[in-house]
Amino acid sequence: MPILVLTDGQQWRFFYPVGRGDYGKRKVCVLNPSDSDSEKNANLLQRYLSYTSIQNGDAFRAIEDDYRLLSSQREAAKHLPETWHGLVEVADEMLIDLVAEATEESCGHKPSKEQVLDFLKNLESAPAFREDPLLSPSSHPQKPVARDKPKRRPSKRLRVTMDDGTVIEHKTQSATFVEAIEKAGIEQVHALGLKGRVKRKNIDEPPESGDYTSDSSGFYSIRTVDDAENKKRTLEKIGEQLGIQWNVEVNDR
Repeated sequence: MPILVLTDGQQWRFFYPVGRGDYGKRKVCVLNPSDSDSEKNANLLQRYLSYTSIQNGDAFRAIEDDYRLLSSQREAAKHLPETWHGLVEVADEMLIDLVAEATEESCGHKPSKEQVLDFLKNLESAPAFREDPLLSPSSHPQKPVARDKPKRRPSKRLRVTMDDGTVIEHKTQSATFVEAIEKAGIEQVHALGLKGRVKRKNIDEPPESGDYTSDSSGFYSIRTVDDAENKKRTLEKIGEQLGIQWNVEVNDR
């Protein structure tokens, strides 16, 4: 029978014994009768141990399917650190922008690109696989310690609606802000001299800090370090001075 059940009287562990690897890797699921989710427990028992399912072979096919799915997920998990390392090494702009924006929305201050990159490079790798307590008699399972999750400020999203109905809205405030300035005309906005908001790049100078984002032309740098409300006020001011009829909003995600 390709189903193995191991229990200590409190927890039931279901294994696919003809699978590969040690029994930790062949474990498919755990059932705890004292769990408040009685519907989940009933479904698991019905799926693997019902008389009809065993008689017609559905139980064996079910545990084989579940084992294959878990094996696929474990294989994917093994490659996550390598994938993460690759993203950080190439300094993926979207990843850095997302972390910087989330930090800004959490505390009101946006870190520089270099700060985010240093932080990501120093993150610990994924924890190693832990042996199942029931398969190791010398160890005993411990109840997880409940911790209060830190409260986060509601995430904000910048939205710009042009007079022709065109909507500019991206996952990050910075991306929306930059595209809106480009729509207004990067050279015209630069000519306004809004406290260093837009700078023309000089090939003889070092690259700008992470407080700035390059426009699509590559000739200008746009300061995006402010929070959503300040970005909104800046765009409204640009609209007033350049005679652009657009509606700028800051909304919760």
